[in-house]
Amino acid sequence: MEQRKTILFVHYGENWIRGSEQALLNIIIHIDKEKFRPIVWTNCTALHNKLNSLSIPTQLDKFSLLFGWAKPKYSVSNWFRLIFKGCDLIRKNSVDIVHVNSGGPVQWMAAACKISNVPMLTLLHCDYTLRDRVSLGLYLSQKTVLVSEAISQNLRNDGYPSNRIKVIHNGIDLSLLTNTPIIKVKQRLNLSENSFLFVTIGSLIFRKGIDKIIKAMQDINCQSRDIHLLIVGEGEEKQTLSDQAQGLGLEKHIHFVSEQNRPIAWLRGGCDAFISAARSEAFGLVIAEAGLSALPIIAPNIDGIPEVVHHNQSAILYDPNNKYALPSAMLRLHQSKPLQNWLATNAHKRIVKNFSITQKVNDIELEYFTLINRSQNEIQFR
Repeated sequence: MEQRKTILFVHYGENWIRGSEQALLNIIIHIDKEKFRPIVWTNCTALHNKLNSLSIPTQLDKFSLLFGWAKPKYSVSNWFRLIFKGCDLIRKNSVDIVHVNSGGPVQWMAAACKISNVPMLTLLHCDYTLRDRVSLGLYLSQKTVLVSEAISQNLRNDGYPSNRIKVIHNGIDLSLLTNTPIIKVKQRLNLSENSFLFVTIGSLIFRKGIDKIIKAMQDINCQSRDIHLLIVGEGEEKQTLSDQAQGLGLEKHIHFVSEQNRPIAWLRGGCDAFISAARSEAFGLVIAEAGLSALPIIAPNIDGIPEVVHHNQSAILYDPNNKYALPSAMLRLHQSKPLQNWLATNAHKRIVKNFSITQKVNDIELEYFTLINRSQNEIQFR
């Protein structure tokens, strides 16, 4: 059997396990261990601890960016330290390829890979401003994988070669349907089984637009219709959102639950519909999870969301620039059981067919082998 290839995953992010961290974990957990040996270098303690529990070799470190937004912004010595550390990790672990799991580490790993004659693949989970695309050196990666076509457009417009761009949508572990215990959500919230419960899941930050959902709950007169909203997550906007709900007199209809390790247990626990009001969304992993859970979905028609679900087929996709569109969509869904069933059934079929983690990992493994073989051929014929 051919010797296993060693992949150095480098992840830079906040100290939590959310979208990009979960996507990385999904790859590492499902990658073919007979073909690849994963090791991880990260600044995220939560990710580091999770990898340790999975017996995945991992190293925790402090990362900083030149010209970034956090101090120290201009520490050239830190930048050189990270380059040398990257080279050292590549050499000591006989790394065959580096997988950078966000734009930040490209700033030092591009140099480390160049020095070490090792190929680098960059996986981007969000769009980057021109300033960040330049300062992080995103153009230096031999291959850039993006989670949606929508966030590839800026790179394409910059002139980044199309043959170095690959769109691979996020994948979901379909076994979650059978391996996750179901929570009786309405019972836990002391709600009538006849009530209608919308659910939204995500970081409680401005970008997720949860304030817009709370306002829409007022617009549809949720009190008289026995409509409720469950908000699952944590973040800097939590108190502001709670105050907003109370200020509108909706505290009995807006329910907050802290961040959950297995949100799909709540999605499958008797909620009636999933709703998003995100102001931007590169892909929308939780929307895919809602589809897998056979929930009807309401979401804004922006960014990568239309690549996950289709309007009037597997979701209601509304115009976020129309202030009446969200409450109108909520009432439309609430008042039609056939529409709920139609959207839920189609969403489930679409996610199962197109967004399995097995498919994603197979696609990205192919990119690894292509880059490794190309790099070896280039070295051989120098």
